[in-house]
Amino acid sequence: MKLYLDLCVSPKTEEEKCTPFLYVIGQEGRDIYNTITVYDNENNKIDVLFKKLEDYCKPKQNVTVERSKFNTRNQGPSESIDQYVTELRFIAKKCQFTTLEDELIRDCIKECLLRESSLTLTFAINICRAGEESSKQMKFLKDDANVGAVNTRNNK
Repeated sequence: MKLYLDLCVSPKTEEEKCTPFLYVIGQEGRDIYNTITVYDNENNKIDVLFKKLEDYCKPKQNVTVERSKFNTRNQGPSESIDQYVTELRFIAKKCQFTTLEDELIRDCIKECLLRESSLTLTFAINICRAGEESSKQMKFLKDDANVGAVNTRNNK
């Protein structure tokens, strides 16, 4: 939204930037805007308007709850390693792990990976991808063998 406003109304004053934004957010957005406390010196500043509406609409984050979600999140039976790691990264962003994020995600990945003494997140993901791919190939080979067995029985 902000990019759109910058493109459309960039050379205009702060007050002139607020008007199209208030139009675009619709009546419900304007009702919310009218209930937000904005001080007189901030009334017509687009950055203040964005921040106030974002603070109103964005749910409050509870780091303890988010870390609990992170620590209890397990990979689903049909979930690929890439989907699982993406979900862990999404949750981790809310946990404020900062520099430990990759290490904590790595620690969430399969226990069998603990056998590797110098395990990095990238290496762990590659091992899991290889495992997923070999499982797919084994299933394909098993299905192919079953078709061959049926054909052999029918030909007798």
